[in-house]
Amino acid sequence: MGDDTPVRIVSGKTYLYQRLAKIRSSFAGEEKPFVLFDALNCREGCLEGTAGIDESVRENTGLTEINYIRAKSKQPSADSPWCPDISCGKRLENLNKRFEELHLKDYLIEFGDKSKSCGISYPTEVQADAIFKSMHKEDEHSRNINCSAYGYGSCREMMTAIHNGFNTRHNCVYSEKEESIFLAKMSFSDQLTDVMNRNAYERALGALAADGRPVGVVIADVNGLKQANDNEGHAAGDRLIAETAHALANEFGREWVFRTGGDEFTVILRDHGMEEIESDVMLVKDYLSDKKPLPTT
Repeated sequence: MGDDTPVRIVSGKTYLYQRLAKIRSSFAGEEKPFVLFDALNCREGCLEGTAGIDESVRENTGLTEINYIRAKSKQPSADSPWCPDISCGKRLENLNKRFEELHLKDYLIEFGDKSKSCGISYPTEVQADAIFKSMHKEDEHSRNINCSAYGYGSCREMMTAIHNGFNTRHNCVYSEKEESIFLAKMSFSDQLTDVMNRNAYERALGALAADGRPVGVVIADVNGLKQANDNEGHAAGDRLIAETAHALANEFGREWVFRTGGDEFTVILRDHGMEEIESDVMLVKDYLSDKKPLPTT
């Protein structure tokens, strides 16, 4: 279309709607303020907000790639739509010729007014809370990010749309990011105790082997577990396992405590001397002494 064609770049769909609302009267006349509006990713969402990264490296890389593609596609030959030496009419003719196999109808979607048959219901607070939690929005801050994803003015508007079946949580940038973090945690965390699981243990062993530095290891299990299971039920046994894991994590750090079996734990220690390890183990035993499950080392 040529660099002289008026194209308005707007960062964020919400801002696009506001811009169109402000200048809609100018579209009634023959003079159009812009031939094309180019709506970029949401101004406070995908690139810069909830799913962004600390630095704008990804944004810069993307824009650089786009500019490279644009420059590469704008060949200066006479049959090119971007040739600066021919008229706008000729460029348009070249453009239509280049894309003559494309049909506008393939890119059009027709919408009908179904407002009478498709009413909006508003969720109760209990229902809203359940939807927010399914989106990994557990607190007021996460429920009021309002990044304008999908053009909604607020997180609550999107939640209401999900309640009515008009959208899904997968279109929420924050929800998708938190889901990926949750799945990663599930892969390496033990669900009963919240310490690291055997997958994490195997990965840690590989990293330590590559590092080559000496480490200390504490191997522990839970005494009295069978008795608790037999006399009080498996829920009581689970509590003993979880309590032992909590004591170990509190003393050595959650990221270095691994549940490697049913009631077996392995603690990997770096930069710990033998006396310090023995002292820490005694602290764990003292903490658990009133609770019966004593780890053996």
